[in-house]
Amino acid sequence: MTMSMIPRIRKQLWTAQALCLLPCVLMPTAATAQEGRYDLAQRLRDLEEAWDQTEDASARARAVPLLDRAVRAFFALDVAQVAEYLDRARHALRSSEPPAASVRWSDSLAFRLRCRFVEVGAQQLDIQVQPLYQTDSERPQQASVRITLGGRPYAEMPLGDPPLSLALPLDGLAEGDHPLTMQVLVAGQAVTTRRTRLSLANELEARLGRLRDSLPQGGAATTIEQATLAHLLSLLSDLAGGRTMETDIPAARLLAEAEQLAQTIASGGRYYQHPRAGEFWLRVPVGMSWEVVRIFIPDGLSAEERVPVVFALHGAGGSENMFFDAYGAGITVKLCRDRGWVLVATRAAGLLGFGAAPRVVELLDALAERYPLDVERVYLIGHSMGAAHALAIAQRTPERFAGIALLGGGGSLRRPERVQALPMFVGVGKEDFAVRPARALYRELARAKTARVEFKEYDEAAADVFRFWEGGSR
Repeated sequence: MTMSMIPRIRKQLWTAQALCLLPCVLMPTAATAQEGRYDLAQRLRDLEEAWDQTEDASARARAVPLLDRAVRAFFALDVAQVAEYLDRARHALRSSEPPAASVRWSDSLAFRLRCRFVEVGAQQLDIQVQPLYQTDSERPQQASVRITLGGRPYAEMPLGDPPLSLALPLDGLAEGDHPLTMQVLVAGQAVTTRRTRLSLANELEARLGRLRDSLPQGGAATTIEQATLAHLLSLLSDLAGGRTMETDIPAARLLAEAEQLAQTIASGGRYYQHPRAGEFWLRVPVGMSWEVVRIFIPDGLSAEERVPVVFALHGAGGSENMFFDAYGAGITVKLCRDRGWVLVATRAAGLLGFGAAPRVVELLDALAERYPLDVERVYLIGHSMGAAHALAIAQRTPERFAGIALLGGGGSLRRPERVQALPMFVGVGKEDFAVRPARALYRELARAKTARVEFKEYDEAAADVFRFWEGGSR
């Protein structure tokens, strides 16, 4: 692969520190915490898209101090300010002028669905509208909301003073995962747009019941199929019960997948194996327990030609969804797809994404039995806490990896002799609060005479990581 084939995708590395904000661990209840995670995820996604669409260095420079404030607000446990600074940073990327009062008011609103996974033929769609943070702006007199569902205009109505409830008749939609867009209009002009997803399924409760009955009885799951079926059923049941997840989940697609999975289990076969490609949420048995991952398997893999695999470890408070839906708007997935590589995003063991490192080597061995993975070209990429986990894993089993990337963190180099021959990339943004530890780690690696180490403080990160990995072997 030549460098000309590698897409030029910009990524402000330290901006990814803000992506740790998803957990909202200060929320008083689990349900509220998940709603807060999702509200911030929407704003982070919009911010990442605005960043990628902005080439103007001065515009990015305007946004950086606001992002820094968002990060500081998170560590001060002030979720409202986190959301406000993310919105302000997005506007700063587009204009040097502050947003109008009507825009500040509309930006502050959160649109929350009572349930995101419902039966086909459900009577109505319930949406709660409330401010996520307070502003000094009053509701504009000509405020309204326009709702687009399933790619077609669905409703438009005036907006009163929040908090308020919107109840819309829900008809004419078939089974599937439908995009749902809510635009706040002022005097007929769209000023704020929020996007989510609504999933519908025929005979939802009955199908979930049949899946429950199909679960293995009287023992722990021993295969990826059995463990994943239980995982998907739990996820789908939560969504059907009105729980909000931290990201959009294609529930209708996963329900159909779970049903195919149950049939495969009943016939004694394997569902997750080559040549089945796609994106999957898996639970993989490892020893006496299991690991949760989100995995991308590219199309067209050949059993005769094994491909590299990237294991991605998220930062504190994150999850397996971070590298797919957050960091750089999913840039790691794009880079793997461009190369035909497999991506495995792991989940740290523990509450709300804080805890022990995933068992990457055991995961690799389990997945290599199912897919044509090149076990000589296994890469680790970790962000923040995930970088510390990656470094610890590499020091335990350096012989299993072809390269490591530590972004916005790194942890302790306790056994430098173990990683001396392992290519190491250390990246950090110039404004990242982890810049000093990252510099210190680089100096330690240099003193340890690491055969190939690269350190950068800069704007572009993820594309450079893959360039580094492709640039040489151990």
